[in-house]
Amino acid sequence: MQADDYGLRIAKSINSPERESPGKNKKGELHRKTWSYDLVDDEGDQAYKGMKRERKKTDRAVKETRGRILSYQDKPILAMYSANSGGYTADAGSIFGLSKPYLVAQKDPKSLEGKMARWKKTFTVSKVEDALNRRGLRIKGLVRIEPAERGPSGRI
Repeated sequence: MQADDYGLRIAKSINSPERESPGKNKKGELHRKTWSYDLVDDEGDQAYKGMKRERKKTDRAVKETRGRILSYQDKPILAMYSANSGGYTADAGSIFGLSKPYLVAQKDPKSLEGKMARWKKTFTVSKVEDALNRRGLRIKGLVRIEPAERGPSGRI
């Protein structure tokens, strides 16, 4: 597969889920059942950056996938995706408390090539203690934090 074809396939795979996410399922239910709306303007739902960010490749992907939706057992799916999985996708149940048989943790080796595949964030002890204290956990003299368990993707 040529690099240009690969980019088009990515654009198509992102475009098709976009058709499911903003809409309601066939029963008219929102996937965020306690909200009166179904989209948010942060990383929870990918953002549309306007016409100035459109490209021929994405326009072509839209045209070539027009009328298509992704489904599971003849129902539109709740399509979720991210810019980079860090090498292993997360199980939607462990992240969002919303288990779906088609949103399971699995290896994603291609994402390891991305610039955001590996990262770390460091906090001072006082910053961590302050954050915990603001949440009602009275902590002083923190020595270490150890994860109690990991999710199916290996994330803490």
